[in-house]
Amino acid sequence: RGWNGNRRNLQVKGFCEIAWYIERRWEEVGSKGQPETRTEIVHSFKGNSGNRVALPNDYIGRAQQTWTPSQPLAPGQYVSVFDYRVELKPYTDGNDTWVAEAAATDLLSGFGVTGWAGQSATIAAEQIVTVGNRQFIEGRSELIVRTVPPSP
Repeated sequence: RGWNGNRRNLQVKGFCEIAWYIERRWEEVGSKGQPETRTEIVHSFKGNSGNRVALPNDYIGRAQQTWTPSQPLAPGQYVSVFDYRVELKPYTDGNDTWVAEAAATDLLSGFGVTGWAGQSATIAAEQIVTVGNRQFIEGRSELIVRTVPPSP
């Protein structure tokens, strides 16, 4: 990340919280007769939307999870969401200036997987959040894992 005009790695061990879950997204007609996107969490690996947990030590590097639905899936788009919050170190108000990363395509999707032909994850633009005298960077990565069309 950008820090005081330089590039610097973030210290994540002990300073990162995550939520990793599968979210179903679908369209339906809302109360005003217009299409509205609806969402629901159908599976949680760690934490869930709005409830992050400490990053497990075995997740540092390249964490992987397998999701096998236990019942038939309802129509919609199923998205793996990896939400993160990292405390920025060092940070002294008025002394340290961190810069969030812009939205991008995840260049590591499928890295090292022979014959991988899947789609890449997307990384949302990060936000810097200040809470008292502490500063955090928050972001999320999303990967569409399955689309179930509506029944004919």
